[in-house]
Amino acid sequence: MKIMDDPVKDFLQEGDKVKLNISRIKSRKDYSRLQPEYKEFIEKNEDSVFTVHIYKKRGNDFAFLVELTENPKWLFIESDLIKVKNGEG
Repeated sequence: MKIMDDPVKDFLQEGDKVKLNISRIKSRKDYSRLQPEYKEFIEKNEDSVFTVHIYKKRGNDFAFLVELTENPKWLFIESDLIKVKNGEG
């Protein structure tokens, strides 16, 4: 799958396919203090592709919180996800 080039221009919509932005998530100062179950999910799904369900939107149509339909336990902010094109790569 090809990663989209412009994440701002291509903000997330319901049903989009995404991957976790592992480097961004792990680079946070507080990553080591996060729930072990959450960190395990992140580390096990480095190459996984998920389907977006918009949990909450901002007024400017950017997703504020995004749920992954395949695993709705965790919510992500849009910048923690990378949009991919279907069928490419």
